[in-house]
Amino acid sequence: MTLEQLFEQINSVFRGSDDDVPTVGSEDYTNWLLTANRKLSEYARDTNVSRQSLWEDRTLGSITFGTNTYDLDENFLTASDRVYVLKGTQYIYYTLQKPQERERLSNTVYISGFDPQTLTFQTPFTATEQAVGGVLHVPGYYLPDELENANDVVPCDNPMWMVYATAAELASNDLQYSDKAPDLNSRANDLWDKMVRLQRRGTSDNPRTLQYNVDAVRNTSVYGWRRDS
Repeated sequence: MTLEQLFEQINSVFRGSDDDVPTVGSEDYTNWLLTANRKLSEYARDTNVSRQSLWEDRTLGSITFGTNTYDLDENFLTASDRVYVLKGTQYIYYTLQKPQERERLSNTVYISGFDPQTLTFQTPFTATEQAVGGVLHVPGYYLPDELENANDVVPCDNPMWMVYATAAELASNDLQYSDKAPDLNSRANDLWDKMVRLQRRGTSDNPRTLQYNVDAVRNTSVYGWRRDS
């Protein structure tokens, strides 16, 4: 679905018409575009879902000796797992840690800062380290570009969620259509739930399994942790 088609669909569910889609440069068009891009940001920044469509394995340039900090891309959201340096055919992996845990393990990196966020290795690279000269890779999730032109493709797993979510917000801010807002919001929520469930599904030969993280039950006796027999 393109931005032009998105606006046509929004107009249909919001105004119930196919004839008065806002034209480029109009006040309504600007308002609709700002609202749609805000919904796109909400979609991408949802911390409960790691969206496959936003995953990329990006490079940050070459490792140089004497350096341990590298700027991440402006639209970086979060890393997905380990970062690595590829030198020739050799992969050198680094565990991602929180800044306050950076001394717990060797070969770790941490992310900190804002505008830009930075990726920092524990210590600067020495001239003899194997990673020097290799290319730094940061697999992770990246914020999609904002919609701007009529033929821009809507970067959302289910563009119809964008249709109803945008229409719901527009309706809630417009007295003429405010009575439509609850139904539009309900449709958007239903599509959101389906989109999340689809995202979390596994494949037919590798289904997703539930993880069980059960805390031990503390015994109040002087013997400490209870051990059931």
